[in-house]
Amino acid sequence: MVEGVLTKTDYKRNVKSYSAEGWITADIVQEFLDRGEEFE
Repeated sequence: MVEGVLTKTDYKRNVKSYSAEGWITADIVQEFLDRGEEFE
């Protein structure tokens, strides 16, 4: 792991957390998760 780089697992956890707190809708969460799969 490179310092300062967000892992895919952490990315997904953060996106889902924003949804749980009502910051973004389920549709937007899915869009972010789909786009997150494009990165390695």
